[in-house]
Amino acid sequence: MSTQSTPALMAFYHVNKIEDWTYINVMNYYQEKTGEKETKKLLHCINKDLKIVKDPDSQFDKSRKDKAEEILHNWKEWKLSSKNLDTCLKIQRFQVEQLATGESATNIINKNCEKIKIARNMTQTNNNMEPADSKDENRHIIPLPQTPENEDLEQNYDEGVDDESLNFVLQFCAPVPDDDSQNATESLIGKVERIALIVDDFDLEKAFEDYCNECENIFDLCYSDIMDLRPTSKFTTKIPESVWEKFISSTYPEHKLPETWEEIIKEVFKPKNSFVEWIKALQELRIISDKNENYENLIIKDMIYNILAPFVKAFKAPYNILKSGDLEENQYNAQFINPILSNTLDILCNVDWRILEFSIESSKKRRNTNLDPIIDKVLSAKRADGLARLWESQEEFFVFELTGSPDNDDLTEFHLHDYKLIRTMRDVLNQRIICRLNDGTCNNQDIASFGALGYCTEISLFWCTMHQKAYCVREFGSFKVPLIWEDLPILSEAITTCLKFFSFIKENTEKQKFFVDPKKKLFSKRKIHSVAPNPPTPDRPKKRSKKQKAS
Repeated sequence: MSTQSTPALMAFYHVNKIEDWTYINVMNYYQEKTGEKETKKLLHCINKDLKIVKDPDSQFDKSRKDKAEEILHNWKEWKLSSKNLDTCLKIQRFQVEQLATGESATNIINKNCEKIKIARNMTQTNNNMEPADSKDENRHIIPLPQTPENEDLEQNYDEGVDDESLNFVLQFCAPVPDDDSQNATESLIGKVERIALIVDDFDLEKAFEDYCNECENIFDLCYSDIMDLRPTSKFTTKIPESVWEKFISSTYPEHKLPETWEEIIKEVFKPKNSFVEWIKALQELRIISDKNENYENLIIKDMIYNILAPFVKAFKAPYNILKSGDLEENQYNAQFINPILSNTLDILCNVDWRILEFSIESSKKRRNTNLDPIIDKVLSAKRADGLARLWESQEEFFVFELTGSPDNDDLTEFHLHDYKLIRTMRDVLNQRIICRLNDGTCNNQDIASFGALGYCTEISLFWCTMHQKAYCVREFGSFKVPLIWEDLPILSEAITTCLKFFSFIKENTEKQKFFVDPKKKLFSKRKIHSVAPNPPTPDRPKKRSKKQKAS
């Protein structure tokens, strides 16, 4: 149902006394009139209508205009005014008391059975209400809409999956706004702490919350609780440049390569006067001139050979396939991009790397959340052009998407694949966190997922982490793919960038093996329910012309 402003919705502000403009009354009224169940969309509509009411040129009297302005000015406090929402805070305090006792989950539940039942009933009754916000809370789970997917997106994105809300969860280490609980509480496994994104007193997450309230594009990543901090995102324009630069500089993962590696790479990819010199340089990589040469140097040369050889072979052909317009996406990936990614990844990480429309199990687990496999259709996994996972646990951590051939300059494809990639990275991150919880590890603040997006000749590298109230995606860097032999020196930057990026990945995916008490592992597994899945992909509307937009 639509949540656009209508006379029926605006009638609430004409008919009701201003004393009755409470969060509960307004939310119930909008839900009844629109049929919408998603809290975020309802709040967005209410916010817009209140701005209409307070407009000096509106037909409302001064008292109603003042009331609307007061609510907007104290928006956060207004949302917290409900008695039911106060009850949510009491539940959180009760959770901290559970931590303090140190008793087993069974004893705690038995002793407080009636309280838990009341809390669950309350949550189920009010499952359309937004949980209370707190500057120190972890990210809350918001009920998700049950919306069938558009058939146009079924193959590349989501099929018709209904994500039910994940309501009451007993989180054993949820921070609460009490004075004695400002820091993250300590669980039975370890300390769980989410880093607040504050730079020079500028709260990035508060700015993100304001951006979400203003954004009307349902395909913006903010609707998936993803804070896009890449240089070209719309949200980045809402942040002062100095704040953004300082945040990126302070969080950017710096990784240096061994000097001998960089020297070999620079030497091989020095600009050359003729293509024959490139052929000769390629052949020399396989010649061992010194029997005592360092083994690592031989490995680096072998990696460079595997990356350079496909390009030399292509440029030796009677016509250049990279510029012919006759190169399909899968061949472009397998013949030219995959050697760069797979060889640089393989030299640092011993992982399972797959290409060409390989299924992503993380997306399958998310898409089948709360479905009954006996009576419901089990949805298939989304697919990626490249996927890396750990051998032992099959844990996925790196996803690659390609928009097409090097001459496929299609902006629609670019934005669709970008949207799909970042949401898939969130699925992968959620699944990585769940894997850690299954292993008994609660401290997952530094865990990340990784991705790469190929558009024409440029490959961009990203990583995604979770913070207090949102996921955060950032760009690591990018590199170009050469289309003519004169551009072969740019492979030096491609190899160096990938090696540094995969060094970051290696550090993030290495696991410390240690014994965890079985009882503590059970407590850790309970937290799995606190990991909220992605909302479904919204319906894709038909494209509009400029004339239609103007009208």
